[in-house]
Amino acid sequence: MSYLVLARKYRPQTFDEVIGQEYITKTLKNAIESKRIAHSFLFFGPRGVGKTSIARILAKAINCENGPTATPCNKCSHCTEITAGISTDIIEIDGASNRGIDEIRDLREKVRYMPARGRYKVYIIDEVHMLTNEAFNALLKTLEEPPEHVKFIFATTEMDQVPATIASRCQKYNFRKLTVAEIVGLLSTILKKEKINVDQRVLTVIARNSDGALRDAESILDQVISYSEGEVKLEDVEKLLESVNREMLASFSKMLIDKNTQGALKLVDDIYRVGYDPVLFTKYLAEYFRNLLIVKLTKSPEDFMEMIDPEEIKGLKLLVPTVTETKIINTIKILTELLESMKYSSYQRVLIEIACVKITRMDSLLSLPEVINRLESISAGGASAQITESSAPETESTASDVKEILETPVAKTPEKGGGFSDIEEVDITGDSRENLERIIKNWPVFVEAMKAKSRALSPSLASVTPYKVENNKVYVKAPNEFVRDSITTGAVQIKEVFKETFKIVMEIVPSLEKAVPAGAKTDKAPAVHKPQTENRVPANAEVKTAKDMFGGRILKKEEHGKI
Repeated sequence: MSYLVLARKYRPQTFDEVIGQEYITKTLKNAIESKRIAHSFLFFGPRGVGKTSIARILAKAINCENGPTATPCNKCSHCTEITAGISTDIIEIDGASNRGIDEIRDLREKVRYMPARGRYKVYIIDEVHMLTNEAFNALLKTLEEPPEHVKFIFATTEMDQVPATIASRCQKYNFRKLTVAEIVGLLSTILKKEKINVDQRVLTVIARNSDGALRDAESILDQVISYSEGEVKLEDVEKLLESVNREMLASFSKMLIDKNTQGALKLVDDIYRVGYDPVLFTKYLAEYFRNLLIVKLTKSPEDFMEMIDPEEIKGLKLLVPTVTETKIINTIKILTELLESMKYSSYQRVLIEIACVKITRMDSLLSLPEVINRLESISAGGASAQITESSAPETESTASDVKEILETPVAKTPEKGGGFSDIEEVDITGDSRENLERIIKNWPVFVEAMKAKSRALSPSLASVTPYKVENNKVYVKAPNEFVRDSITTGAVQIKEVFKETFKIVMEIVPSLEKAVPAGAKTDKAPAVHKPQTENRVPANAEVKTAKDMFGGRILKKEEHGKI
């Protein structure tokens, strides 16, 4: 007798032998026992999780000589014929190769005939989504009102491609992927029956590589047993499956955390030289950082990770103090974006190397919100002068000018209790000079509190000056229209933060600083004409970064008004 692969040899023959689909088997068993068996079923879900197996068990259950019964005997002629696949009353059709309207017309003609021996004639159509639209339309009427002796069972991995007119005429059952623990448990049972000893870690690696599909896991186990020649080693399994070992993942992750760009790139080279699947490696790396985040955030990480080795958890705990939550989250985002990009690229190695550089140099790179915040700080800090192009190099004085524009006075941070230690507890209700002075004195604290709520509004508030308090309103002078409009737009949020800071509800009312009329006398010294290069914001590092990131250019003064 020819060899029978494990996936066929240990195919479940009763509902109780099916693992991972308890709600489906329970529903079908109850339907059979209560004689509420529908005329059509639609099984959908990922590959290798038991759709066809349950369809055959259901066919046996309703045709068993002792039935209909929820526990087919698997001994009568009907059960044995269905198990062997030779029953004339159970017609299994491959939807991919019998997808045309002619095949469905033939089916419609044959459903009228009574079953040869069994109680019901059962049509099992696998990959039903492959049928053409014409074939589906031809099946509609028969599916809605089939003869009493006919049952339809459809199976598909692409539920979204099954027309709603077909799905609405069926009882729908959603099959799920199996967990690592469920797969490991079943593989252990199979190995006991086969009298083969295999390390538990080997079964865990097989289960993880099967992606929740039991049939895939059984096929991999078959291959591993053939490769091992009696003794199954973890190293052999990882080599056979091209699976990345955990030590390499731990080493690579540490290099990314330690900002070791050169070491990370060297490991990428090793991965390609050894022959690992780059997509699978990236997937494992993202999972490793996910586990690192779980270990950092939870007291019992084992509750959130399936079948994880205790030694691996120890290694993750050693990494936890060396990395922040933000960096872990950003690393996972980069890796998931990398996985998406690798699907459509033939230069996967380049994409992995770029991701390594992004992660290791994450702290030195400006994100888009940070660039926008810097630009708003420049604008709100009184940089109303036009940004002009100049070939003159930056001098020490211009660089210090930009530094003064970017730096905002740092106020004291709030205490853990939620209050601010340097605010005087006074009743600010009137428009006295003393109350105005108290607000001005504590204004930096208010700006710092605003920064925690909105990094876009805090620079605008930092650039204004309160000059009057009246009728629960604080009047401020804005240096330009941008600052005035920003404060007006964010009035609701500003009022909330003001209340949290000063313990009173007051509204911030902005107004533009009035320009000095022509010919009016002033106490200030007359303005001295300066070269054009001193009336601009220099092309500092932040402006250059924004220009390079967005692909822009610096405008000349005469061009600025045309935008």
